[in-house]
Amino acid sequence: MTTLDDRAPGAQGPGPASRARQPSSRKLTRRKMIRGGLLLSAVAAAAILLPRALPPFAAIREAFGSASWNWVAAAALLQFGSIGMLIRQQRRLLGSLGVQVGLPRMAAITYSGTALAVSLPAGAAFSAGYAFRQFKANGATPRTAGLTLVLSGLLSIVGLVIVFGGGWAVASASRPGGLGQTHPVAAALLLAVALGLLVVLGRLVDRAHRRETVGTATDCSPWVDTLQRRHPIVGRAVRQLVTIGRDARTVRPGDLRLALAASIGKWLLDGSCLYACTLALGVGSAFWEVLFVYFGVQVVRQIPLTPGGMGLVEVALVAGLVSVGAALGPATAAMIVYRMLSCWLLIPVGFAVLFVSGKRDTKQVRG
Repeated sequence: MTTLDDRAPGAQGPGPASRARQPSSRKLTRRKMIRGGLLLSAVAAAAILLPRALPPFAAIREAFGSASWNWVAAAALLQFGSIGMLIRQQRRLLGSLGVQVGLPRMAAITYSGTALAVSLPAGAAFSAGYAFRQFKANGATPRTAGLTLVLSGLLSIVGLVIVFGGGWAVASASRPGGLGQTHPVAAALLLAVALGLLVVLGRLVDRAHRRETVGTATDCSPWVDTLQRRHPIVGRAVRQLVTIGRDARTVRPGDLRLALAASIGKWLLDGSCLYACTLALGVGSAFWEVLFVYFGVQVVRQIPLTPGGMGLVEVALVAGLVSVGAALGPATAAMIVYRMLSCWLLIPVGFAVLFVSGKRDTKQVRG
């Protein structure tokens, strides 16, 4: 039992500074209430809007009755390949940072993390925390584990932009100048984003070749110290970006390029899975039209109101397919197949893998 006499001098309790740093219980309770209210509102909105957006059951049954199950099987293989690309991306990044993880183990981490991300409120945070702990358990330092997750997320965003930009460019190639004339602002923004990404990736590769020392970025960045003194929040964010950029130099350029290629492959295979689902159900939309719908759905998925965007994604997907000319019945059937392959089936599979992995780890610890 600890008494007051056992404490070190000055440890008589939290002072005013420490109390100021710690959020009050009222603020925490208020945040939880706000998040809970938003979640309940989103669930209620999805429960109201989704049934209204769906056609009669007879139309869905008719679409499934004329479905091509060969295309459904192809969609399943494409989705399996998409998840495989994510597994290889993170495994490649860890390997480049000196942490070797077996392919089955990385697959178990990825499937379990995906199940957590799409089934729990704030699932992305739970998934990232789980992956962070698993990376550490397999030999990664906290810094390496965190860098892997950050780089994986950044490369994922870059890969999605490249896939969408490439699809947009190919779709407009049949109409020379059509993209710039019809959507001049969007074309300019797309060009700026592409050039910016090339510059950033070029600098990362160049710095990785030079292999600068670890402390150089911090020692040669007094402007970050000045920024943090004047604007603490912005300064801390910039310092984190500088630290990430410095640590990213330790990733071999070839591994960085392969990780980016895996990110592009992940999005392209996932989008192709959706297209295969539309072919299976006779939607009849062009590939690039489906790709644009897919990109819009990915934007909707980033709205953290429901676990995995459930309800919101389904409505957005059906509305997007209908907007490119699909009938409501086949569009809904294609949505069901796609979401079954890319989300709903991954939840029981992921939790089963999580359960088996947990039992195996427990046996290893006891042994």
